[in-house]
Amino acid sequence: MKSIKIFVLLGIISILVLSPMYVASKTKTISGAITSVEAGNGSVGTTIKINIGSSKNIKEGDLGWVSKGSEVIAYIKIISVHSNSAIAIVTTHQHVVKVTSGLSVGFKVEVTETKPKSDKEKSEEWFKKGREQHKKEHYEEAVRSFTEAIKINPNYEEAYKNRAYSYSRMKKYTQAISDFKRALEINPNNEYYYWVLAVTYKNYEGTWHGTAKDYLRIGCEHGDSNCCRNYHWHLEDPGSYE
Repeated sequence: MKSIKIFVLLGIISILVLSPMYVASKTKTISGAITSVEAGNGSVGTTIKINIGSSKNIKEGDLGWVSKGSEVIAYIKIISVHSNSAIAIVTTHQHVVKVTSGLSVGFKVEVTETKPKSDKEKSEEWFKKGREQHKKEHYEEAVRSFTEAIKINPNYEEAYKNRAYSYSRMKKYTQAISDFKRALEINPNNEYYYWVLAVTYKNYEGTWHGTAKDYLRIGCEHGDSNCCRNYHWHLEDPGSYE
């Protein structure tokens, strides 16, 4: 039973992490007006009714102020909230002007906004999930995650490279070769890809003397030390590489 709960919890976390939305909080000023004085003489202890419109951010206990023009004349506290109005009590009043209907009120409240994630953020989240799955040797799941990252960003070099690693672990060498070649297309200055292509072809064909040989040679020409070392060691005179 405990393992089932953990599995469900991990599933919920995964959904939240890979959700196409993210939540952001910020402080917002909400304005309204006093519609009536419910009780009191306009000083401390006076209860007032406030029009807050359709705002859903006002809640019981929120603190605000009453102003006349640009001048604050009193401070208030919400004691109950209704559909389009709220009841507040005056907590501080040190002004000759009494709190009356028609005066403006304001509140500083925390507003939670749900915003869509950018494609870059979504693709990076899928990529990170794929990396974690690969580390745990869940290669099929990793391939699916890297594929989602590539769907969002077709030029995601690292996603192609890491998906190729997962394919290689699964001995799906043709798919791995295709992904390494695509990564090389995206970043032709990375000579490392000649080395991993040589290794993958060697695993696929069972010999260094097939297509692997060509990639070792090309990689060596591009300056990859692994390609040079293995090209000379396996295919020429072992003593010719220093």
